[in-house]
Amino acid sequence: MIYSNLTKLALSTALILGFSTAISAQQTEDAIETIKPLNSARFDSPEGRAKALGGTIQSRPIALVFTSFDSNNDRFISLDELEAGMNAEWSMMQTNFSGKVSPISMEKWQVSALGSKDALPSRVTFDTDLDTMVSKAEFTNLLTQIFNDMDKDNDRALSREELTFTATRRVIVKEKTIRERQSTLPRRF
Repeated sequence: MIYSNLTKLALSTALILGFSTAISAQQTEDAIETIKPLNSARFDSPEGRAKALGGTIQSRPIALVFTSFDSNNDRFISLDELEAGMNAEWSMMQTNFSGKVSPISMEKWQVSALGSKDALPSRVTFDTDLDTMVSKAEFTNLLTQIFNDMDKDNDRALSREELTFTATRRVIVKEKTIRERQSTLPRRF
């Protein structure tokens, strides 16, 4: 009698577990069938929007710095915001006794502001007098020059559109080289 009750309990437990597993498997299959990829996802793929544009939309690393200057969050960087932002960036840098930034400090700024020590503009680009140090005048002059170069519509403000560009793809065609025999003389082995 004891064995029969245990057997009944084991059988009922197995049936319950099997039934619940079947239900959860059915729910999983239903969930998989109802989740289908959206057609809009094709724009995120290389075959989608980038192919239609002939390239990809990118921004220069300096755009990260310029977007941080947007103090009123209107998505435009004005000359006043540029001036205030350059002063704020300069004040965060470690200067030496002469008021200039060393190459090591400039590299630290590149990593924190531009994302990489190899990002442009580099320390060498800032250093116009080639004394290996960057002064505040060199720093602000270069950033102002880049700002003016990026201001395509000359409205003295940078929009988000002006901070991006389309990077076209390069198609490299490898030509087959045909080896012609230069000499008509028989080869010697």
